[in-house]
Amino acid sequence: MISKKLNAIAQKLRVSRKKSFVEKHKNVLASVAGRFNQYGKVAFIFQTFNKNENIAIILKPFIEARAKNIILFADGCIDESAKTAHKQLTGKNHLVIQSNDTHEIRNYRSGLRLAMDLSCEYAMLLQDDDIYVDGIFIWIEKALNAMCADPSIAIVGGAGGYNYDPGLCLSADEGLASAIFEEFLDVNGRSRFRLGRYYSMTQSSARVQTINHKTEFVATVNRSPQLMRISTALDLGFFPSELEPFQYDDDFNCLKSWSNGFKILHMPTSAKVGNIGEGGMRLYNSVTLNSRPAHFCRNWNYIMTKFGVDINSGKIDRIVNKANEKY
Repeated sequence: MISKKLNAIAQKLRVSRKKSFVEKHKNVLASVAGRFNQYGKVAFIFQTFNKNENIAIILKPFIEARAKNIILFADGCIDESAKTAHKQLTGKNHLVIQSNDTHEIRNYRSGLRLAMDLSCEYAMLLQDDDIYVDGIFIWIEKALNAMCADPSIAIVGGAGGYNYDPGLCLSADEGLASAIFEEFLDVNGRSRFRLGRYYSMTQSSARVQTINHKTEFVATVNRSPQLMRISTALDLGFFPSELEPFQYDDDFNCLKSWSNGFKILHMPTSAKVGNIGEGGMRLYNSVTLNSRPAHFCRNWNYIMTKFGVDINSGKIDRIVNKANEKY
């Protein structure tokens, strides 16, 4: 009997302490509710995969800037990533989504819909291994100004920007898994890369950390940072399920934009000062020899089926060049 009474008392104490802790946490959330009120039109969408040690570092500049809308996908995480993110993100429009290893495409597609629900007009796509300094917000302001001035700009990229080499992009076969990735300067001094015999691309002349921070329209840009217009992304079906779980979605989004009268702007930023690890959520993708999964071949062929004729005929190249002539 005494033991039962002691257990009952102990249980009441545990409930009381838990209730007190919850009330304190609710008070904390209420006290900071109005603090996060900057960049109300932009949703900052992060993805992470078992990188708990990176969470505070990657979120820090955006929290300090009092960003109103932050969405973080803790995707397939079995570490403390979601818990850490939840403690860091205390704004009313700060969302931590735990998903079951669905990878980049499905998460970003869901993130765009959530961003629309938060009344955002733009989404900034981010990864779990990039370190940014305050200068990233100067870049955001410039990118937003460019998109406001020209509603036909669908995406602004701050990392790499590339143009396809017409006639040199081919459908893939099983050889893609072992194709060698090469970066080199051509006879004209242009920076190019190619993946075996399957495709060749030329780097944008607007280089990262260039002195004059030149901007130009390009065929495709990669993440991150990457700012996109949400309404355009949803209307054009960015991040299609056919490309899940990941790879070549940047190519699809950009080519789908050009094919529908929209533009892709490369605006290099030097605000990304380093990486914590390599390869975004999981892989260093096509650069890593003999580690490419089967869907790399499938996804590239999807791109070629949709846009291969326009790439190899030079149509995309001509559209991009014409946009730059008027820029």
